[in-house]
Amino acid sequence: MSKHDKFTPSDTDATPVAASDRVPEWIKLTEVQRYFSVHRNTVYNAEKRGKIRIYRESGSHVRRVDMEKWLEGGV
Repeated sequence: MSKHDKFTPSDTDATPVAASDRVPEWIKLTEVQRYFSVHRNTVYNAEKRGKIRIYRESGSHVRRVDMEKWLEGGV
């Protein structure tokens, strides 16, 4: 390999970002498992116990910040 063949990082290389930057603000219940590794039935059960709120306008959604607080034990 010559000096011209060296790998040089480009401007398009991904910079690590916080998980909250990759997760949308509103999450469909069908997508909760993808982002948080929690089955949607677990979220429904948590709502029944008053631990999290599910918003039901145009489908069932939860807020990312609510999920994070609940999973960290803050709710």
